[in-house]
Amino acid sequence: EILPPSFQRDVLNQIEAPVKYSINPRLSFYCPVTERETLHFTYGLHSQIPAFRQMYRQADYSFSEETPLGGNPDLDFERTIQYEIGLTHRISELCMIDFTGYVKNITNMVETDIYSLSPVGDFALYNNSGYGESKGLEITFNGHPDGFFS
Repeated sequence: EILPPSFQRDVLNQIEAPVKYSINPRLSFYCPVTERETLHFTYGLHSQIPAFRQMYRQADYSFSEETPLGGNPDLDFERTIQYEIGLTHRISELCMIDFTGYVKNITNMVETDIYSLSPVGDFALYNNSGYGESKGLEITFNGHPDGFFS
């Protein structure tokens, strides 16, 4: 198996990673249904920087472990596309309840690949090949008592 371009020289050399930027728009629509109910829709793109331990882990370069694991500073952002639909109902002037269903598609999740480095053995490296999906329902109750606290 061929190592990623940033590792093709030598595992012991410094890896240079380019600067990465991310734009994360979110678009929401709120539609009043009645005086007390509002329907809302949201589409959002989110990104998250991988944990620093996944980017900068110093592996045991003596290869004394069975499969040492090294960080990869060239990891990309984990990306999430989120879709939401919900209904907010105002129970009274002081409290309301919100029901929101969502679906999240997550790409570029961090996983590991194992590479063979002859003659020293195998070496594991973090990469962005993972995928996940999350579906759920959130129920939120907000109470706003008269006075300073809510």
